[in-house]
Parts: sequence; structure tokens; C-alpha cells
Amino acid sequence: MTAALMDARTDTSSRAMRRHPAPSRCLTVQVVADADGAVTLRAAGNLDIYTIARLRERMARHDPGTGRVVLDMSGVTLIDSSGLGTLLSFANRARRGGACLGLVCTPELAEVLAIARLAEAFDLTLVAPDTGGASP
Repeated sequence: MTAALMDARTDTSSRAMRRHPAPSRCLTVQVVADADGAVTLRAAGNLDIYTIARLRERMARHDPGTGRVVLDMSGVTLIDSSGLGTLLSFANRARRGGACLGLVCTPELAEVLAIARLAEAFDLTLVAPDTGGASP
């Protein structure tokens, strides 16, 4: 019986199975300004509790209430509640300034926004996930 307890304590395979996968802290944010002053922030990767600071930092430089700002989230592969909350915060800033925040996203992200009842907070543009082009 002692040998069985020893084996159970030192067996790392059962612990490895219970371990959660390490979160990816990968989010890139590219800022593109048009000649007419519109700014597009293109995000790619995971938008979650670990990466929202990067998007907030980039967005802090651009006020969606005073100029045309579009968030291109078509490259976002994962979003959690903190990511949704951050997007809603940006939409609220735009609304306080009398604007509506543009959000480019895949149908999957649009569905998440609809389920969370947040889709109407944005001026949504859907893009196909495989081509990156705007859907008709």
C-alpha cells in the first residue's frame, strides 16, 4: 500500500492532464492612418485578460469620439469577457463623443457579440475569415 501511495504522489502524468494549457499572451496591434484622418487599429491573436492592456495602450492615443476610429478584429482568434468589456468601453467612449465605433470582425465574433447582446453597440462590418475581404 505504501508503494501505491508513493507512485500516486510522484506520478506526473495525472498532474499534467489536470493542468490548464498556458495562456497565449500574443496580441499584435497595428495602427494605420488614412489620408482623410481615419485611424484603423488591426488586432491579431488573443484578446483576453493577458493582452487587453496592449490594445488599451494603443487605443488611448486615439479618441473614437472625436475622429473616425475603426477596430479591425478580424485577426482575433480568441476573446474572453475582459476583451468584450474593453471593446464595449471603446464603444461607450465613441458614443459619448457622438460617434459610433466601427468594428470589423468575422461572423464568429459577430455571433459572440450578438449572444452577449453587444452587437448594436458597434458599426459592424463582417469579413470572411478565410479571405479577409468584406462580405457582401
